[in-house]
Amino acid sequence: MAKHKCKLNDDLEALTREYMEKTDTDLDTVINAALRAYLLKKMKKSEITRVLSESDATEGRIDQFLNASFDQWIDG
Repeated sequence: MAKHKCKLNDDLEALTREYMEKTDTDLDTVINAALRAYLLKKMKKSEITRVLSESDATEGRIDQFLNASFDQWIDG
């Protein structure tokens, strides 16, 4: 897994901290779920499939990325 730095503005920091405390979730899980939801909304399914295929993702992993609900992504 790649590591990246992310700077949250003050509002997002407060909301994220509150959410993580309530749900006992770590920042990596929250950011991965949020980025997944954002990219699913902004990118075409065919583009997501192409990019994940080029990164050697299995068909099962591609299907899971495209079809899992937000709660499954956070829980899993």
